Amino acid sequence: MRAVKLLGDPARNQRGAAAVEFALLLTPFLMVTFGIIELGSYGMVQQALLESVHAGVRYAVVHGSNSSSPATTFSLQTMVQNGSSALTPSSVSVTVTFSPNNNPGSTVKIVATYPWSSIVPLLNLSSAAVTATSVSTILN
Repeated sequence: MRAVKLLGDPARNQRGAAAVEFALLLTPFLMVTFGIIELGSYGMVQQALLESVHAGVRYAVVHGSNSSSPATTFSLQTMVQNGSSALTPSSVSVTVTFSPNNNPGSTVKIVATYPWSSIVPLLNLSSAAVTATSVSTILN
């Protein structure tokens, strides 16, 4: 007597299983991968802007009115805008405030803003403005 196959050949029933599993796992994998890329891009822009702003404030701290080459609003804006090769200088918006002036004991505050936009167009994320601020007391 011959055995009856009710379910068919097990090897044949799993032929398309790998393709279905791949299709189901590809979407979440790509979403996580692109999310990591976007977060890395945002973090890089934020870190580059922070470093530029801190460098500008450190320069202003030691180049007060008693210095041989005192820091000016224009010189600090230029320094922050050109402070990082990761940023486009013309896109960096910089505000420098001396309170009350650039004499020793006064404070200097630098606020910089840079536009960030998604680098992966498939995600269609909205753009954002990255802002960095640094404040310190002028020593010289």
